[in-house]
Amino acid sequence: MSKGVGISWCAINNPQPQKKINKIILQAADGDGIYAVLGITLADKQHYVPVKATSFGGPDDWAAATAMAAMVEGLAGVKNTKGTEAFMQPMIAPRWITTKADTILTTIRFAASQGYVAYKYVHSKIKKSITITAATGGEKISFHVLLPQGAKLKSVSEDNENIAYKQSIVEQSTYADFSTGSVGAKTFVIHYQ
Repeated sequence: MSKGVGISWCAINNPQPQKKINKIILQAADGDGIYAVLGITLADKQHYVPVKATSFGGPDDWAAATAMAAMVEGLAGVKNTKGTEAFMQPMIAPRWITTKADTILTTIRFAASQGYVAYKYVHSKIKKSITITAATGGEKISFHVLLPQGAKLKSVSEDNENIAYKQSIVEQSTYADFSTGSVGAKTFVIHYQ
């Protein structure tokens, strides 16, 4: 009944890993479709598929999704932390310092869950500071903020109060690492020298 018959696979994370799986029910879509299951495997960690070095694009509109993902997770630096979803504990790792822009407004939202991250990023070369006003509907926000090349972290404040931070170095890049609870919008100022 179909010219395009093939085998595919998928990895489905257990949304409640603390509970024992009692049964698995597979249900095909309405119509003449069926599932022919070749195997089901359980694992004790998330499935990982190595990324191929070469990409030749994809079907219609997939390239746009790839570009959007690069913008959201790459340049804007917004993503879920491991083991969380719907921006409950997002990571903000902006890389705007690599551009000519000094003021950016970013909002990323999952329409189905209402999960969101919004932030305003302002880099002042004169004051040697990066100011980020951020909010999320989640529980906490972690930050991994790229500093200008050769800069050293001096201090980090949250709503005018100094907070704990770490300076991390990845290859030749320096980052300010810190986190906060997410009650309302908060303003963070990173000073460097």
